[in-house]
Amino acid sequence: MFSVVGDTYSIQDFYLIDLSLNNGALKELDNKTQLTAYINTMTDHGGKPIAYGGYGEERDFYLKSPLFSGERRTIHLGIDVWLPIGHPVYAATSGQIYGKAYNNQYLDYGYTVILKHMVNDEALFALYGHLSAKDFDSLIVGDTVDSGDIIAYVGDESQNGGWAPHLHFQLIRNIGEYQSDYPGVCHMSQKEKCLENCPDPTRWIL
Repeated sequence: MFSVVGDTYSIQDFYLIDLSLNNGALKELDNKTQLTAYINTMTDHGGKPIAYGGYGEERDFYLKSPLFSGERRTIHLGIDVWLPIGHPVYAATSGQIYGKAYNNQYLDYGYTVILKHMVNDEALFALYGHLSAKDFDSLIVGDTVDSGDIIAYVGDESQNGGWAPHLHFQLIRNIGEYQSDYPGVCHMSQKEKCLENCPDPTRWIL
């Protein structure tokens, strides 16, 4: 398994950060710039270059976007890895480009790629969100990728749905009718079911 952020890091370079409702410090943050500064501060405090986390966390960032209007969706189904703009992201194992799109609503994924892998003879889909437009047009649905291939780059706020720069990485067992998108957040009442369908991707990161 090749880390989706590359092989130049070791597990000691990652700092697990809490961005859930349990973190009272987040209540003092009013905008994305302050959130970015907070993440950078926490990473510096931990003495490690990369902040990551978020699988299964209950968050409330999403409530400011019409994309999340209606039923309150707050359970995060993937992992976020806070990386510099332009940082390459990689295929963790061999597979096929299943779908790609520019999901450009506010606080959506922005540029998005989904790969299809076969793991233990079962299909497993890997969603990469908040990407850059760089080389995006060169990705062809149906093409194969090898473990360790660069498939995309981390996007800036103008391209990634308006977020502080990071990679959203999510695994999906049953993708249903989705082709180039998949919910990254679910309602609390669906937490158990959704996390079963979207298993913990930590080992694909570290």
